[in-house]
Amino acid sequence: MSTTALIGLLAETSIHAGAGQSGGVIDLPIQREAHTAWPVIYGSAVKGALRALAEERQAPWLKVVFGPETTNASDHAGALLVGDARLLLLPVRSLTGHFKWVTCPALLQRFTADAARLGLDGLDSATIPKVPNHQTVLLPEPTGDALYLEEFRLRTQPADFTAIIPVLARLMGRPDAETALRKQLAWSTTTASTIWPSSPHRSMRISASTTAPRRSNPERSGMKKACRPTRCSM
Repeated sequence: MSTTALIGLLAETSIHAGAGQSGGVIDLPIQREAHTAWPVIYGSAVKGALRALAEERQAPWLKVVFGPETTNASDHAGALLVGDARLLLLPVRSLTGHFKWVTCPALLQRFTADAARLGLDGLDSATIPKVPNHQTVLLPEPTGDALYLEEFRLRTQPADFTAIIPVLARLMGRPDAETALRKQLAWSTTTASTIWPSSPHRSMRISASTTAPRRSNPERSGMKKACRPTRCSM
């Protein structure tokens, strides 16, 4: 008999999940998905952190759950299997409110598929709002003004997030999660890789089972012009 759970991770401070290998002139690359290049925290790293916490608390079930030490790894396997911590909400700097937790259809659809595959309650794909175009961002509480995400200037439009916010809030583990999401959540077809281009050497922040690199790009021109974002695709 096995038990399955879907766990959310929320980082309040910067983290760096290193890839363990150098990338040319970059000596501290971060972990990324091979097929999307989105930041990720591998399941082995998450399991290692959980084991370290269990060791710190001297849990009597440590070896049963996580297995013996490396020197005796052949004795038996641990009972716990941990998957990757994958991107769900990306914290993005904004001139109109410090930062927003940005997500897009591909991320929410992947989360919905993960929950369904595990037999857990998640989102109904029919409740996921549709963004009219790639220059519009949907907000639970829009102001009617343009929203700046990094150097992108996007039009705002109201949307019904009543089915989505409670599901995301359960992953965040904080009492004010729903209130925070109503103020900070932004829904766009602009991908994580567009707003935050790939870079393997900066620190990361994670939000609600997410990882997000912080970096600068010398090709950008700051807020001098509004750049055209690209669509988010599966």
